[in-house]
Amino acid sequence: MRSSSLFSGLILPLLVIPWELLVYDYYRSIYAGAVVVTLGEVTATLLVSKLSYRELRLELNYGLLLVIPLLIIMTLYPSPSPIGYTYPFLLVPAVVGGICEELIYRGFIMEDGRYDPYVQSVLWSINHVLDGPVFVIYTFIIGVILGLISRRYGLLPCVIVHPVANMLRLLL
Repeated sequence: MRSSSLFSGLILPLLVIPWELLVYDYYRSIYAGAVVVTLGEVTATLLVSKLSYRELRLELNYGLLLVIPLLIIMTLYPSPSPIGYTYPFLLVPAVVGGICEELIYRGFIMEDGRYDPYVQSVLWSINHVLDGPVFVIYTFIIGVILGLISRRYGLLPCVIVHPVANMLRLLL
């Protein structure tokens, strides 16, 4: 994996986490945090797309058959509480974040090297460090699975599954 890809994988956590900590500490507002995360995810995606000269593969194929089993796997980790009904605005960063993270980690920075699914998974896990150590391990495992699926079938199954799983975890 090239150093530019490694740097690109760190843009999102470096851009979002400090602001997220500030907003949650200073404002103590879940909505302000949602706005920061959404804007940070979109900004990071645009920055990474400028640093990467890769074409994204979004194609229909047999990989779409993996959407349902992946949704089951990705929603197995229990959410602390179904807060999507209490805070419906959180569905926006769930969708935007899922799409942007897939474009960044499985789309732009993952290359064709032997260890790239694992490296991009570590970078994606760093992005979830504020969610706790168990969730970091969980995202590493899911990231490897999504990386292997993206390599084999393209990005579309991952782009569908990630935001839908985020929404389901908020609502269930």
